[in-house]
Amino acid sequence: FRSVTASDSALTGLILVTQTIIESKIGRTLDIKSYTQTTKTVNAIARFQYTPVVSITKVEIRQIKQNPYSYTQSFSSRQSWVEVPPDSYYFDQENQVIELLYANGFLSGDRNQVEIKLTYTAGFDFTNNSNTDVLKIKSIAGQILQFVGLPSATKGISSVSIDYQSVSYGATKLEAQMSNQIEALNAYRPLVFPFTA
Repeated sequence: FRSVTASDSALTGLILVTQTIIESKIGRTLDIKSYTQTTKTVNAIARFQYTPVVSITKVEIRQIKQNPYSYTQSFSSRQSWVEVPPDSYYFDQENQVIELLYANGFLSGDRNQVEIKLTYTAGFDFTNNSNTDVLKIKSIAGQILQFVGLPSATKGISSVSIDYQSVSYGATKLEAQMSNQIEALNAYRPLVFPFTA
């Protein structure tokens, strides 16, 4: 990669701009952060909205009863939240899903009629250079940083003419290149659920 020439404060600003561009395009923070999500399980399995999951703080469930007179997602009753002990669920790290188990009487009836509330931390430790995802994200961020640091981007220059020669930077070319890089980060977008409570 070409190096980015900037003072310490300017370089810090360019890094923050790059981070903001990436996170706004993929709709999430990539650093490790705590999340709470509520969703309906499917066959007692729930997917995490943000991955990779670093640790699970708390798992809570409640039985729900669908309104038989409604064709929508409305419910006639919801029980109180009950915290589930760790031996009553299984975390599948490879697929980033959690499965509720029929243990200790926590689940009964239709497995589809359960809401789950997950409190967990997820994200990337960017000091861990042995993680291939971290290296991929850093590489893409570095490429975007180079484009953000171009004089045409930082100074608003669209073209330069010297001695009858003209060079056009073009904001659209810059945007297209950044979009191509960010396209590779789509795998880290948060999961969008069809149903949330």
